[in-house]
Amino acid sequence: MQDLSLEKLDAIRVAIEQAATVQQIKHTLDTAVAAQVYIQQAKKGKELELKIAEYVIRAERKLGEILHAAKAAGDILRGNPQLSGSTTIKLAEIGISRDLSSRAQRIADVSKDEFEKALSNGKDAGKLSRNMFSKKHSPPPHAPKPQPARSENKDERIQRAPPVEFSEVGKLRAEIGKLKSDIRKLKAMLQEQPDAANLRKKIVDQQVEMAAMRRIMKEIAKERDANQRRVQPEYQEARRLLTGPNYRVIIKALHPDRGRHVSSAELAEAERLAVALRPLFIEKESTNR
Repeated sequence: MQDLSLEKLDAIRVAIEQAATVQQIKHTLDTAVAAQVYIQQAKKGKELELKIAEYVIRAERKLGEILHAAKAAGDILRGNPQLSGSTTIKLAEIGISRDLSSRAQRIADVSKDEFEKALSNGKDAGKLSRNMFSKKHSPPPHAPKPQPARSENKDERIQRAPPVEFSEVGKLRAEIGKLKSDIRKLKAMLQEQPDAANLRKKIVDQQVEMAAMRRIMKEIAKERDANQRRVQPEYQEARRLLTGPNYRVIIKALHPDRGRHVSSAELAEAERLAVALRPLFIEKESTNR
């Protein structure tokens, strides 16, 4: 992600527009959130921060629209949310918590004009947040009608998923936030407690653990980028061309005496194959860094 730019971020918006299933839009949302974490930590500038914040909100709105459609089609069962089909998939299994599902559908309930206006105003003010469309901020004309309170039985309360917003990246962000809070508390205790050596050790341990969490987040983002490259058409075509006959064509063209034994057509074919196979070597280079 070290070469993020406005042009590369626009690929996320294309993915949002093309997403047609819950799994596809959830994957795109996770990618956008990971990019947002990186941009904020790397201090890439306000323009990139606002752009990725907009795409996170758009991804959640698209998720809400898809969930609405699934509900209307009867593909989401009541109670413990799940998608039905040839293979039943619980929303929690793909990282969609109750809070995320509720917020996404609430954003989807806002009319397109009001949604775009809110985004425009937020960008002008230099602040965009997924909570812009919470119940207390949503425009009254488009707010959903209040539903009668439904009592929950004990089993439903036990089954309620913890409020995790987005898979592993979200969990790690929450852990880092908790560690920062613990460090602040320990520093305050350091001013009051006589056993300063032990408290200093605790602070150092917490800081080491937080650094480890950040390294894990970078590895997750790196793996996500690699997976995205593998689904690109160029990569798939390169894998298809990775055959024995094509290998022999390239080896023959590399022969020191190729001027006498290799025709111009064979040289051209070898060059074409070398260019087409390049995505495979780019991936290996990225992995070794």
